[in-house]
Amino acid sequence: MSVYPIDLNLLARLIRFGRKVKLNWTYTIDMIITYPNTILASAYIPPGHKGYIYGFFISCGEANDFYISWVHEGATQELLIQLPGKGTIQYVDFVPLNEISPADEDTYITITNRLSPSGSALYQARILYGIEEV
Repeated sequence: MSVYPIDLNLLARLIRFGRKVKLNWTYTIDMIITYPNTILASAYIPPGHKGYIYGFFISCGEANDFYISWVHEGATQELLIQLPGKGTIQYVDFVPLNEISPADEDTYITITNRLSPSGSALYQARILYGIEEV
């Protein structure tokens, strides 16, 4: 019986529809925010690449709404995530959330809070993103 080594990087690319992407998590520290529209996490998409959102993590000690934002073909795109109470939400998938509208090169993918916070609750956010050469 022969055993063939499996290249996990190749397998991961095949699972993502043959797209050659490198996945990264952005990590943030716990923070207490005092203003609406504060950037909690951001991922930079370098020149010559497109950015795909494969997942996110948001945790907060109070109810709030969050936007995941990016720029596609010069126009801002947004996904609204609502947390009706304190808690945590995490989403990860093989298919990117912005499959049809990837982030433009030399821009950022961000997570921001929408509502005014109390100023005493902890917030944390992360983005799982992939970068593909154009």
